[in-house]
Amino acid sequence: MLEAFRGAILLGIGGTILFSLYYLISTVTNLNTDNSPSAFPIVITLSFTGFVTIGLGLALILQAGKRDKN
Repeated sequence: MLEAFRGAILLGIGGTILFSLYYLISTVTNLNTDNSPSAFPIVITLSFTGFVTIGLGLALILQAGKRDKN
């Protein structure tokens, strides 16, 4: 049960990271008009971190479900 709660917390953190990434992309207008890649490393880092966090959260929830059945 505790692992499922940790997984849910990681899903929430990953969703928050991805929402902040969406906010960054939607508010920074110089990504589309300017040729300088100033925010590109931030976008890549946030998206990688968000998806890894969501993946870890899902893995924890799945492991908790497997342990409950045994």
